Amino acid sequence: MVLDPTIPDWPTVPEGRKEAMWQMLRQIFILPRGTQDRVRHYARKMLGESFRRWKSELNTKYVKTGRTPFADYGEITQAQWEEFVRQKSTEQSLALSKKNTEQATSNVHKVHLGPGGYQRKADQWRREREAAIAAGQPDPFEGLTERAAFWLQARKPKIVEGKPHFDKSETEAVAQKMYEFTEL
Repeated sequence: MVLDPTIPDWPTVPEGRKEAMWQMLRQIFILPRGTQDRVRHYARKMLGESFRRWKSELNTKYVKTGRTPFADYGEITQAQWEEFVRQKSTEQSLALSKKNTEQATSNVHKVHLGPGGYQRKADQWRREREAAIAAGQPDPFEGLTERAAFWLQARKPKIVEGKPHFDKSETEAVAQKMYEFTEL
């Protein structure tokens, strides 16, 4: 089931189309009793993220290279494709794309969270940290606020001699500053 790429964003996808996607998922998966509402919410969230990634891929792989997606996405009509190219070629769209690219490349402290985002990872890290401490293991983030510890964990440190270390010197410097502030 291919969506119309000219739809601006996930909230504007027709409710009937979203419901059809949910029904297709329900036919594939058997859900435990009492989980349907939570699973539906999460599935729709993931569908929205997939829709945004797909549109981004269409723009990067096809619009910006002058190619067409018909061989890969045969359900996209010529009219839909022409409108999508027009949308992505406007001055406003090109300026936004440039701004987002500059912002993404300026971030030297890359985050590696995966699906679910920061809150889901924070809950996981909190449980792992509490379990490690309960098991008598040293806390590599001792003395740091929870927020500082989560900031470091989001950048996938290697724990060396009980402390987090990073491949990027810029991130390593930030981590060292965090520990210096805890010693004050």
